[in-house]
Amino acid sequence: MPKLLIVAALLFAFAVAEATAVEVKLSDPVPGHPDVTVLELMRQVVTDLEIDADGYAKGTAMTPLRPVAADEGGERPAVIEIYDPQIVPFRVAGRPLTLLYSVLGHSSDSVAEVVLLALYDEQLRLIDAVDVGLYENNWLGDVLPIGAGDDLIRLNSEHFNSSQGYDASQLVFVRDNRFALIDEIYYFSVKGGSYEELQSLAITTVPGGPGYWPVTAAIHATRSVEALQQEEAEASEPLEPPYDRTITQVYGWSASIGGYVADSDAFARLNAENEAKY
Repeated sequence: MPKLLIVAALLFAFAVAEATAVEVKLSDPVPGHPDVTVLELMRQVVTDLEIDADGYAKGTAMTPLRPVAADEGGERPAVIEIYDPQIVPFRVAGRPLTLLYSVLGHSSDSVAEVVLLALYDEQLRLIDAVDVGLYENNWLGDVLPIGAGDDLIRLNSEHFNSSQGYDASQLVFVRDNRFALIDEIYYFSVKGGSYEELQSLAITTVPGGPGYWPVTAAIHATRSVEALQQEEAEASEPLEPPYDRTITQVYGWSASIGGYVADSDAFARLNAENEAKY
């Protein structure tokens, strides 16, 4: 392999490897910035945030965060409390920027968590902040490259009851100093008396030269069926047979739209199937 290609591949692998979340405390310095604490970053969003005698951080002064998929509006927690902040290095147009991710509490009118995703520049000045909470359990996913100098981040959310699991993943990147949504993908699992259906999501990207690279999302869906006793089988309706299938959408960049566009409506059709089972 030519030397330049080897060097480029090593640099690419290093950039991807470095894009991992770091769990922090508010009193910790921001990784790579020993003179700035995580609390100082958070106060650019919650301006009156204080740490009480028990070590909990609370505040009240915060503009409601817009959902990442919307242009305006948003939720504000009834009580702002900081849970499990994480710092993530993130590339935007070749710039090494910083993400802050943290649960802020629950909205006043739903069980969904309000979850902060904030973007800071090289001097740790706030650029943008959004709410990425969908259900009551939320966590960070992977950071993946979508260009020679750009990343996306996967944000996961979950709700479940005794027999059903509702999952969602938001694929988010930054364009024009603003968080933008590639897609919000929903998938579903259910367990019955004699069957189980499971769905899981995998996200991949492949280097594609200049500009934004394609993003592939694949939902692996399986259905397993237990053998029924003869008397149960006779008394029951015919069961849907087992299956093992993968539903895929590829998102490509559209210069005319200024955003990513899916190559099909495969996930919308899967959602319609899933909703019939709610």
